[in-house]
Amino acid sequence: WCEANGAEITGHAVEESSLGGQMMCIGGCMPFYEYEHIPGIDWLGRGGRSIIAQKQVSSVAAQLGKKQIITETYGCCGWDVTPQELKEIAECQYVGGVNLMCQHLLPYTEHGQRKRDYPAHYSDVNPWVRKDFKTFNDYFSVLGMILAESEEQVNVGVLHPIRSAYFGYQRFPDNGEYGVKELDVALQDLLAKLCEMHLPHHLLDETILARHARVEGSTLIVGKMKYDYIILPKIYTMDASTEALLRQFTANGGKVLLTDEKPTYLEGQPFEYDYLETNVTYAEMLSSQVYTCVGQGGELRSAVRKDADGRTFIYIVNVGEAATAKFTLKDGVSFLSYDILKDEYTPVGLEFSFEKGQSYLLYISNEAPARKKPLKPLKLGDTFTVCGEPENYLTLDFIRFSTDGKNYSEPLHHMGIFNELLERRYEGKVYLKYEFNADTVPTNCVLLAEDTNTCAVYVNGEKVESCGHSEVEKALKKYDVAALLKEGINEAVVEIDWFQSEQVYYALFGENVTESLKNCLAYDTDIEAAYLKGNFGVYGEFEKGILENVLLGQNFRLGKQKKTISCLIEEGYPFFSGNIKLSQKVTLSDTAYELVIDKRFHMVDVKVNGKFAGRMLFSDKLDISPYLVVGENEIELELTVGNRNLLGPFHTPAQEDKSCGPYSFERLGTWKNGKSSILRESYSFVKTIL
Repeated sequence: WCEANGAEITGHAVEESSLGGQMMCIGGCMPFYEYEHIPGIDWLGRGGRSIIAQKQVSSVAAQLGKKQIITETYGCCGWDVTPQELKEIAECQYVGGVNLMCQHLLPYTEHGQRKRDYPAHYSDVNPWVRKDFKTFNDYFSVLGMILAESEEQVNVGVLHPIRSAYFGYQRFPDNGEYGVKELDVALQDLLAKLCEMHLPHHLLDETILARHARVEGSTLIVGKMKYDYIILPKIYTMDASTEALLRQFTANGGKVLLTDEKPTYLEGQPFEYDYLETNVTYAEMLSSQVYTCVGQGGELRSAVRKDADGRTFIYIVNVGEAATAKFTLKDGVSFLSYDILKDEYTPVGLEFSFEKGQSYLLYISNEAPARKKPLKPLKLGDTFTVCGEPENYLTLDFIRFSTDGKNYSEPLHHMGIFNELLERRYEGKVYLKYEFNADTVPTNCVLLAEDTNTCAVYVNGEKVESCGHSEVEKALKKYDVAALLKEGINEAVVEIDWFQSEQVYYALFGENVTESLKNCLAYDTDIEAAYLKGNFGVYGEFEKGILENVLLGQNFRLGKQKKTISCLIEEGYPFFSGNIKLSQKVTLSDTAYELVIDKRFHMVDVKVNGKFAGRMLFSDKLDISPYLVVGENEIELELTVGNRNLLGPFHTPAQEDKSCGPYSFERLGTWKNGKSSILRESYSFVKTIL
């Protein structure tokens, strides 16, 4: 249909990264890639470094000549995920063959439940995206083009064990392993070993083999690919068509390596593979490659490719901590290292150091390596001067509510109130009272409140009218409240008309409601947090969290901004989001330094002695030597801080969620009388540079 109508089909299966997941959802995803113009995968969160998903899709794409491979990526990463972490997540997939990115998510609006839809989101609501998403996208656009316009050089095929997964599969297991744990672990371990050895390989799916494979001499041809070596992982059975190919391949002298016992079944029936023996070693396979690589530390993954001009290059990515690597080449004595963002080649040698998440595009060369000027690391001290008066935030997510405007509840989390009104099936006026304490009154302060059937807004008893909307979210109305604030307790009351349609109640509480219907659910009225924005500091009581990078806080109040700080969270900026300028003076005896910021951050613009020295986006190092002088230097950092400490989640038991979605905020099924058994009332904040 797509081809007949000038369209192309793309998408991904569900749970591609394990045998158990595939059995549960689709019974094996590789055969489906044949029928997509742009086959794709899904990649959730920032914790995993799986291999199987990208290897499955890139194998079929190479075999069937599909140029582009897409990933839907970054869902569930959370608002605090950094560009460096996003780069590492993407390159973990790109080195496995992916070359096109569909970022999750860019919503039209963050109104209501949308802001909780598996953040982070890649729109102007996200401060670093608003400032410079172009550089991020330029990098992956060029990298994707380089990969799509080249072909991976692979001569090793690994038989995929999905047929054997049918033997022990259990649809509803007690332990969540689906009865295929041994196969799953064996496959993951084998692929990890091949990656560690830097042995290029593809996966061989038996459905694809039956349709597109043949044997010529001692070579297995699958579509456009030719494999001189076949590796058999732990398997129990195979198809008759696969067995016929394998028998012919070995009879012709083809090289086979068994990593486990021989299979004992053919299409589920007992069978003896008397001809099947290992007749090759890993060392022999490696000797047939154009390069070998020995790494230490980290987790290095590489691929060798050839572009349309016949140039061979190695793409290598470190998806672990700091590492080193040494190459040996069959042809060539050095590399040309291509810098995508600078669009320049630099002659380099065969030994490399890697930061966490660092990658190289290395074109085989005979040029002499360029000499690199050695630089010493410059790490700044812990105390900074705040430049100007940054616009700061206070999030108000605990609310008193009333249905008559007189009798108010105790402070409850806004999602607890929302759930309470849903369960009552209430319809009518609701009054939401947001309270906050001020030690001093700021000269500049606006209230930001979402327009959710809003009737009126009052601050300390005075009605206020909207003066516009947020620059990045039209549903977030602004109210200038500076003149109405006072020292002590202040209150803002938002009067709304609450109602939900019957479709909402059916989707929530009806019988036999499908997941797809719930996924389409949109509420008619929401209960949301409000925000104060202005030239104030926010102070409270803080303690260490269960994680080193987390602080817990409560009992917040407004005060004057401090001019010198060593911790954003504890010294006035716990809810901060946006750009803040920080400066520090250092005295140096020479100028051969690179700035090193070895803490998590989203983006840092660096000025040295008043001159722009560069932007730190993908690296925690920046050469600032051209801008330094002997003696005193002033270094200014414009730090871009993301939305994690503004939008949360604040109250989860984990304190920092590595996988973030609606469940991190809404706690459905745990509410009773506006309270949740898993809601922690203190706020968790994630640290950045300071």
